[in-house]
Amino acid sequence: MSICGVLLTDKEEGPTSHDVVERVRKILGVQRVGHTGTLDPLATGLLPLCIGKATRLSRFLTSSDKTYAGTIRFGQATETHDREGRPLGPPREVDFTETRLLEAIRALTGPIIQIPPIYSAKKHGGVPLYRFARRQVDVPREPIRVVVHHLTILALRKDEMDFEVKSSPGTYIRVLAHDLGETLGCGAHLHSLRRTACGDFVISEAVTLDRLARKAGEGLLSQLLIPLERVPLGFGTVVANRLGILAVRNGRALGVREILPSRSSLCPGPCRVESETGELLAIGRISVREGSDVPMIQPQIVFMPE
Repeated sequence: MSICGVLLTDKEEGPTSHDVVERVRKILGVQRVGHTGTLDPLATGLLPLCIGKATRLSRFLTSSDKTYAGTIRFGQATETHDREGRPLGPPREVDFTETRLLEAIRALTGPIIQIPPIYSAKKHGGVPLYRFARRQVDVPREPIRVVVHHLTILALRKDEMDFEVKSSPGTYIRVLAHDLGETLGCGAHLHSLRRTACGDFVISEAVTLDRLARKAGEGLLSQLLIPLERVPLGFGTVVANRLGILAVRNGRALGVREILPSRSSLCPGPCRVESETGELLAIGRISVREGSDVPMIQPQIVFMPE
């Protein structure tokens, strides 16, 4: 039987996200494994992986907000914006008030602009920025718009701050640390980072790769996989009847004759298309033609067998 679903892994410090994907491929003996948002080697925590047919849901899961906990160290900026980078100049004095810190945090909360770090996988002309950095070649970096929903102080020491942050996908937390240090005039870098949530997924439900290997070896992998039907996607459900199942199988649009209207959410936009028993048949899009109030559901990603 093919393996399919979402697996929540707890990444340790050191490996890249691609390293985790490769190890899971070996543990499960499958090739179709993909992550839903990278973690730097220094970072730990939640790394959701899509397995088998679930890889077709990756585009929806990568767009979810992320939550992190970590530590920022003040007094020293680095070229990578984290503790592994070369210091940018000598240490600086850490001398700011908590009031000034809160003002700086407010300036970095909400919709903001970030400059991607030169040591990142962001591309310039199709080439990852880190390759230019290794050759000490400076290239333009396009600013990106992100949203920091909150940046909260958990603990504050003389030269360190423990924090929690929730942000939109694509936010560089080490850039937040660097920019906070520059705003305060003392420099700063990210000392540690742990991802605790991705959308509705939380770290308490994740497993280490060692535990995954044990469970897989015991034939208990199903205990760890989130099946397609339970993957949270954030949009409504349309329930197909017998005629609707045939329409999905043939790639045809579903109208009111092919669904159970009383059990369906028909707001325009993306939707789940399920059978009466709850099996996920497809991801579709609901639309209403101009001059008509009759909704049509067009399957876009089909999961049922041919």
